[in-house]
Order: sequence, then C-alpha cells, then structure tokens
Amino acid sequence: MGFVAAAWAEMEKCWIIAAQELGKGVRGGITVGVAMELSELFVSQPLLARWIGKMPDLSDFADLVGNLKLLLIYLALVWV
Repeated sequence: MGFVAAAWAEMEKCWIIAAQELGKGVRGGITVGVAMELSELFVSQPLLARWIGKMPDLSDFADLVGNLKLLLIYLALVWV
C-alpha cells in the first residue's frame, strides 16, 4: 500500500507542476496576443495608411454592427 500512496503523491506533484506551467503558458499567450494587437493598431496600421495614403475601408463590415448572429456566422466561416 505504501507504493501506491507514494506513486499517487508523485502523480499529484506532476499535476500541480503541469497546472502551473499551463498557467504560465496562458499568461504568456495573452501577453503576446495583446502586444501583437497593440503593435498592429499603433505601429503597422498607421505606417501602412501613411504609405498607401488612405485608411482601410471597413464599410463592408457595417452590417455586423449590432448583429451578433451574423458576426458569429462570419467568425465561424473565417475559422474554418
């Protein structure tokens, strides 16, 4: 019985370590995602607009404003 208890304790340690590593990965992913979005919003897009001479035309997406169902359909199609 002592072996089973020792094995269980080791597995418990492994799960705790795995959960801690998962938390680090999630925090890192969120941090990198926010940094990428901020760099696109404040660096890439303004540079591109300056080089092209105009801001992007987003009028094609006007029908998505206030239409959650259509937004979710579009998101599902983009991810497929």
